[in-house]
Amino acid sequence: MADKMFQKVSVVITLTAFLLTGCSQSDSQVLEALPSLLSNSSVKLSECTAETENGYYNLDMVFEGKANITYIDYASKKEIFLCEQPGCLHRTDSCRSCLPLDESLALPALFVVNDSLLLLQTGASATKPPNIEIANKDGSERRLLAQFPSDYVFTGKIYTDQHFLYLLAEQIDAKIGESTKKIICIDLTDGTVKNLYDYPPNVPTPYIAGALNQNLVLASLLTDSDGTIFQEYRIFDVKSGTMANHALTLFNIHDSGSFMQGDCLYEVAYSEQKIHITNLRTGSITDVDYSPIIQTLKTPIDNSAVAVFSLDETLLRIEIPSADPSLGGFYEYLLDIESGEYRPFTLLKKYNQDVVTVLGSYEDYLLIRKDWIMSRKTAQEGMPLIEFMPQYAFISAENFKNSKAQYTPIESDVYPSVWNECNVK
Repeated sequence: MADKMFQKVSVVITLTAFLLTGCSQSDSQVLEALPSLLSNSSVKLSECTAETENGYYNLDMVFEGKANITYIDYASKKEIFLCEQPGCLHRTDSCRSCLPLDESLALPALFVVNDSLLLLQTGASATKPPNIEIANKDGSERRLLAQFPSDYVFTGKIYTDQHFLYLLAEQIDAKIGESTKKIICIDLTDGTVKNLYDYPPNVPTPYIAGALNQNLVLASLLTDSDGTIFQEYRIFDVKSGTMANHALTLFNIHDSGSFMQGDCLYEVAYSEQKIHITNLRTGSITDVDYSPIIQTLKTPIDNSAVAVFSLDETLLRIEIPSADPSLGGFYEYLLDIESGEYRPFTLLKKYNQDVVTVLGSYEDYLLIRKDWIMSRKTAQEGMPLIEFMPQYAFISAENFKNSKAQYTPIESDVYPSVWNECNVK
């Protein structure tokens, strides 16, 4: 399933001497000290996304060999090419929305910071090393901001304090089969790249789980001498460039799954069938019991396969694989954190039966990718081609919570036929 907040991972790595300090101080002591530590910071990191308060940007391969920047305007409820030229076909460099691609067809990641669009080429393409381009929000004045060594690969979330970008890079030395994960920052003014921190070689699992003020929260998989695998969370201060000496907390991944959302750390305790939510800013802990949902299924399930998603401060989505793997599919429920009430969640894409994807919010509505619509067309060489068109829509937050499929379509200049019933398969 797409967009998982966490999943059980089978990678096992050796616990290095560098990380052994994570077990030398109790988790409760670190968690109790964290609220006072955060109160002394005036810097606040935020995750980079493609959404602004007025709309949502996207990057899509609309035409062969090219990508186009598109924009969903919330007020008009319409998707357009990021181009203001009358009569433009959006297929050449003269169009602000058009990004010609080389034969690798590598699409950059797109996000908005301050009043700029940023395009991150996450790995080397056939003709270019990894790089970041910057442009105005209307797509004009696109230019190179930073360029990286060709052996860099970028994955995961990106954070900013509006002056710098903070992200994780992996540098791969193919000759000796060694890779190094790095935390780096990029100056948004002049593109200067600074290396903040290097992990030991060949540590494959670190990723940025979230942020707290001027701290990134890094997650890693570790094993102890008995072979037990832990998910470790540790804070990294981007201003001082220092990794905390002690783990924020450790979870045995055989017993629980975990993820971070906003200011909260979520632990899904499989055997208890409970979700422990720790607010890292206040230190408060909330326990949510999901066992009544399991009991309604009346069939045995693999508890460790239960997935949890935080939709907002009061609502969780619980995803449970079908008891009969041969049937495929998942049971989906929404669970109210405060009341404990739950209800089935049935807003699914017809194309693949995955849940609709929430992309943003506007007033009392959620912007969602409702479905993928398959359409047949002919390529330039005359060969038949299948095109998948994204179908965007608004849905009220209340209808979303109650699985009422009452959508307000986002009309599209990019895919004008996307809402035609004849195209729905």
